[in-house]
Amino acid sequence: MDKIKLLIISVKNRINNIWDKLSGKFSFKKKNSILQGTLDKKLVFNLSKSYIPSPKQLKKIPQFLSVKEKRIIQTLVTVIFLCFCFWGVNFYFTHIKIVPKIAGNYTEGVVGSPQYINPLFSLDNDVDSDLVKLIFSGLLKYNSETKELDPDLCKSYEISEDQKTYTFYLRDNLFWHDGESLTVDDIIFTIELAKLEKVKSQIGEIFRGVIIEKINDSTIKFTLNEPFAPFLSMIDFGILPKHIWEDVNLNNINLAEYNLKPIGSGPYKIKTRTIDTAGNIKSYVLTINDKYYKNTPFVETLTFNFYSGYNEAVEALKTRSIEGLSFIPLAMEEELAEREHLQYFPLVMPQYMGIFFNQEKQEFLKDKNIREALTIAIPKQELVNNVLNSKANIIEGPIIKENWIINSTSTEFNINKSKELIEKSKFEKGEDDEFYKKEVTVDDEKQEKELSISITAVNSLKNSKILEQIKEYWKQIGVKTEINLVEVSEIKNHIEERNYEALLYGEITGLDPDPYPFWHSLQNQKLGLNLAGFSNKEVDELLEEARATNDEEIRKEKYQKFQEIIQEEKPAIFLYQPIYNYTIDKNIKGVKISTIINPSDRFANINKWYIKTKKEFNWK
Repeated sequence: MDKIKLLIISVKNRINNIWDKLSGKFSFKKKNSILQGTLDKKLVFNLSKSYIPSPKQLKKIPQFLSVKEKRIIQTLVTVIFLCFCFWGVNFYFTHIKIVPKIAGNYTEGVVGSPQYINPLFSLDNDVDSDLVKLIFSGLLKYNSETKELDPDLCKSYEISEDQKTYTFYLRDNLFWHDGESLTVDDIIFTIELAKLEKVKSQIGEIFRGVIIEKINDSTIKFTLNEPFAPFLSMIDFGILPKHIWEDVNLNNINLAEYNLKPIGSGPYKIKTRTIDTAGNIKSYVLTINDKYYKNTPFVETLTFNFYSGYNEAVEALKTRSIEGLSFIPLAMEEELAEREHLQYFPLVMPQYMGIFFNQEKQEFLKDKNIREALTIAIPKQELVNNVLNSKANIIEGPIIKENWIINSTSTEFNINKSKELIEKSKFEKGEDDEFYKKEVTVDDEKQEKELSISITAVNSLKNSKILEQIKEYWKQIGVKTEINLVEVSEIKNHIEERNYEALLYGEITGLDPDPYPFWHSLQNQKLGLNLAGFSNKEVDELLEEARATNDEEIRKEKYQKFQEIIQEEKPAIFLYQPIYNYTIDKNIKGVKISTIINPSDRFANINKWYIKTKKEFNWK
C-alpha cells in the first residue's frame, strides 16, 4: 500500500508541475521543493523498477486526485475521444466509398416478339433493335448523356481535310462472345454482306459508291466520292462475326439460326431463351459478356419478357412481374400514376408528327391559300394539351431543336383569316351550308364540290383522338374532313403508292439534322420518304450543299433558308414532337436518360445502371 501511495504522490506532483506550466503560473520555486521531487522519484523507483503502472495501480489513482485534477483529466480524455471520432468519420467518408456491385437481375417487358436479332435486319423492329443494341457493338455508339457519338469498337478516328476520307483505328484485344478475335475483316465482311442485293439490308445503301480499304488488322479507311456530313451518324450499326456468317447460305439468310441465337461483341450475350409450345419466343435472358473491351455492366443479367399487347404488359408491371416497360401508351399512363415504386423518363426523340399534303391526289391542296387556311386553323398547343396531356413539344418546321437549333416563325392560329383565305380562292358558303363549296369542271361538266380533305393514319387510339380533334377544328372553318385509319401492316403500301390526300405520320430524322431524305425531290419516288411529294429546285440545292460540308455554321445557314421556304410553301402542317414514355423500377439506379435517337438508345449507357452496392476502400 505504501508503494501505491508513494507512486500516486509522485504522479500528483508531476501533474501539478505540468498544470502550473500550462496555466502560466509556473515559477522557479524553492530548491528544496525540486529536491523533494527528485527524492520522491528515487523512492518510488526503489520500490518498483517499472515506470509503467499496472492496471491495479491505475485503478487507485482517482482516490488521490482532487476534484480539479479529475476535471482536467476528464476534459483531456473527452477532447482526445472527440478527435478520434472526427478522424474516424473523416477517414470513412474519405476512403470508404459506396460503389455499384456486379449483381442482380433486371426484367423488362416489351410488346412484340424478336424476329431478326441481326443489325442488318433490325431497323424495322423495335424489339430486335433493343436486343441488337445490347448484344452487338459498332464502330461508334450513341451517348444519351452527351447526345453525341462516342468511339465503340474504334479507339479513335480521323477525317481528311477534304472531308472525303474517314480512317478508323480499332481498339486492342477485341473479342466476340465465343472468344474469337474481332478484326477489320469482320467490319468489311458486314458491310459487303449488307450491300448484296439479295440480302436487302438498309445498311447497304450507306456504302453505295464508298471505297472500303483495309490498312491492317486494326485500321480501316472509307473514301467517299464527295463530302457527306451525315456519314458518321450512319455507321453506328452493329458488326457481324465473319467466322460465323461466312458459311451461311445467302439464299436462306433470313432463316439462319444465328438470327435468333446471335453471337456479338456487345456488353451482353445470350444466356437462355424460353419458347412456348406454339414456337413463340416468350423471353430472353442476357448475361454480362466477360470479354467486353471495357466498362463491364453492373447489372448481372437482363431478362426480356415479350407480350402481345400493352394491356398484358402494363398488368405485369402493376404486379411487379417485370421491373420496366419499354413504352407506356398515353392512354395507360393514369393506370400507373400512383405506383410509387416506378420512376418515369419522358424521352425526347428527333421525331416529328405532321400532316403531309398530297397535292397530286387532292386538287384543292394545290392551292396555297387552302394549305395555309388548314394550317392556321389548328391551335397546336390546345391539341397537345387536350389530346396528349401536354406531353409533346410544339414544332414549326422539319428541323427540330433537339437536333439543331433553327429559328422559326410560330404559326398564327386565326380562324377568321382561315375563312378569308378560303373565300379568296373562290369558295362560297350559304347561310345554311356547313361546308364551303366551289364550282369545278369534271369531264367538261361544271359541278359544285364541297371543300373536303381525307386524312389517312395508322389505326391507334392516339391517332384517332388527334384526327377527331382536327376534324372539329376544320369544321369550324367550313372544311369537311374524312378520317381513314389503316392497320400498321397496311400503312407501308399506302405510303409507297402515295395513296392518301393527307397523311398524319411521324418521321424520325436521326442524330444528324439532314432533312435531305424527307424533302429532296429525288425522294418523291415510290420508296422515297418525301411524303408531301414536295419539289423545289432551290430547296434541292440547299440540301445538297448542306450535306456536302462538315462546317456547322454553313449547314445552319443553308437549313435556315430551307426552313423558310418550307414555311412559306406549307407542303405540310408540322404539329408536335412526341415524347417516348419509358418507366423503370426505382430499384434500378444509375439510369440517366433524357434524349434518344431510337427507342433502343435507352440502353446506350446501360453500363452505368446498377442494383446493388458494396463498400470499397480507396487511399486516394
